[in-house]
Amino acid sequence: MRYAIGIALIPIFIYLGSITVKLVQGVSLSEKLPEYTMRLQVLDMTKSTVSIGKVKNLVGLCEDSELIIDIIDFDSMTVQSIDSTFVIGRSEDLAGPKLLASRLGLNSEDVIYRPLENNRAQITATLVLGEDLDSIRTRLTKKKKSKK
Repeated sequence: MRYAIGIALIPIFIYLGSITVKLVQGVSLSEKLPEYTMRLQVLDMTKSTVSIGKVKNLVGLCEDSELIIDIIDFDSMTVQSIDSTFVIGRSEDLAGPKLLASRLGLNSEDVIYRPLENNRAQITATLVLGEDLDSIRTRLTKKKKSKK
């Protein structure tokens, strides 16, 4: 009797297993991963110190399903200020840093390539903030509001 019940349950388990496999494959195929996941180092080279919260908000305005940004490192260098914000690509593929630059409203000339020697943190780009940061933030905020 027990063997008959066990044998009768085998096709049911096979059927449930096949449905589970199809469901998992369907979910994994429909989930679109971002094209670029950027590990970002930020250097604040403005006269006034910028908070990490403001930088996170600025970077958040650049993110979408195509570009995900993780801020790995944030440093302020108030000894010397620069006028214009620019991006340094840390790997030879500059497509991700150029995408970030275009989202910030920067030119492709504002992206340069400089590898890090000991890149243990796997940083893919460095965003160097200049005195034009407020105008960039204002432009991005207006652009986001106009899309809504």
